[in-house]
Amino acid sequence: GTLLLLFWAAWEFRHVSDPANSSFDLEFSLATVAALLASYHLFVHELTPLIVTGFLIRSFSVLFIVLLGLMVWLSQEIEEGRKASQAD
Repeated sequence: GTLLLLFWAAWEFRHVSDPANSSFDLEFSLATVAALLASYHLFVHELTPLIVTGFLIRSFSVLFIVLLGLMVWLSQEIEEGRKASQAD
């Protein structure tokens, strides 16, 4: 799944846009989220690049809400995983 996610993000980002182009923010945000989701170890403090991503896509309100929900869900899953590993 990880390789598929990274391949998909690379395919979407295959032609690097000019930073002045409005779609560059979305492409950069997609690459950032894909890199974070593909990382083997992910701690809550490592989600801080998503704040920058949120500011970049704030004009795309639906995507921003989805990203915010993803951040909340990931932080809850990470904390539950930590608690479960400490209980063992």
